[in-house]
Amino acid sequence: MTYTSSYARIMALAFLPAEHIPSVFDALDDRANNEHLDAAMVYIYNTWSNSSVFTVECWSIFGKSITTNNDCEGWNNRLNTRLATRGPVPFYVLVLELYKRQRTTRYTSS
Repeated sequence: MTYTSSYARIMALAFLPAEHIPSVFDALDDRANNEHLDAAMVYIYNTWSNSSVFTVECWSIFGKSITTNNDCEGWNNRLNTRLATRGPVPFYVLVLELYKRQRTTRYTSS
């Protein structure tokens, strides 16, 4: 197995249902064929797969509707692009812009 395909498969574990992750991880671990992949698999096993802090159910994102913060990043990027024309944005300019945005945005709690 190549480095690229191995790491892509390892990173894709989070997209599986939590109950499938241990068996797929074991299958990937069996296919790790060099010391670098072996070291990565040991780290992932100790830190994520067999952790008492981060349970598999905690980091599995299978079936969750929001998996990124792209909407927040996009909003922040648009705000910075509009306000930061010559270096860092002065605090008072940022506060005024956020106030204007708040007045035109409706908040609904679900």
